[in-house]
Amino acid sequence: MYTRYTLLKLSLFVFLFAAMSICPALVAREIEIIESPEVTLVDEEGAGKLYRVGEHPVLVMEGTPEEMGYQHGRLLAAHIHNVLTQGYTPKALWDRGYSREYVMAQSERMDKFFPEAIREELRGLVRGLHAAGYTDLAYEDVRIGITQAEILHFPPDGPPACSNFACWGKWTTDGRLLHGRNLDWNIKGDLQDDHAILIWRPKGGIPFMMVGWAGGLGSVSGMSSEGITIG
Repeated sequence: MYTRYTLLKLSLFVFLFAAMSICPALVAREIEIIESPEVTLVDEEGAGKLYRVGEHPVLVMEGTPEEMGYQHGRLLAAHIHNVLTQGYTPKALWDRGYSREYVMAQSERMDKFFPEAIREELRGLVRGLHAAGYTDLAYEDVRIGITQAEILHFPPDGPPACSNFACWGKWTTDGRLLHGRNLDWNIKGDLQDDHAILIWRPKGGIPFMMVGWAGGLGSVSGMSSEGITIG
């Protein structure tokens, strides 16, 4: 079971990632880290729990891939639905001229390379959405939510994005490695409105987390309990 201390450590990780976006300003002043933000249990579904840590929604999922997907879909249903129907997906894809046929075709091509566990998790997510009353979304729709980044890579009207930094040794106070990542996505897509800290505790597997958005699977900016980070 995740303790308050674990959630606070994860919120510190979020802070380090967020710091990338204001890095120049950090040189000139100290940063205040809130060590004890308020932790509130918002909702539960099976072994899954949705918390609010300070200003951040934190979803902890546990079980098989399908069980974790169901918890995700049910507990964050409204945000997932917004991402796919009103928020980031239509603004990043349809409003920029990508056709639904093209996006669906590319997404289906990628599906062939998904581990079966990801497909199971997606199916569970759809069931969770339907249980929450959002029956207008199918497997193919939620699959766009985890393939849109690849479809949008190197768009014709913009440079590559996503910045990372890592420092260690003499560059940190205790020599430990610090890894930060900035998503560099345009805030006009409003994905920040549906941000979430997602934590997976797979049955028989290694727990990991992602700083991302409702409906995201795998990891875009994340860390495992073994200390492996990805940006």
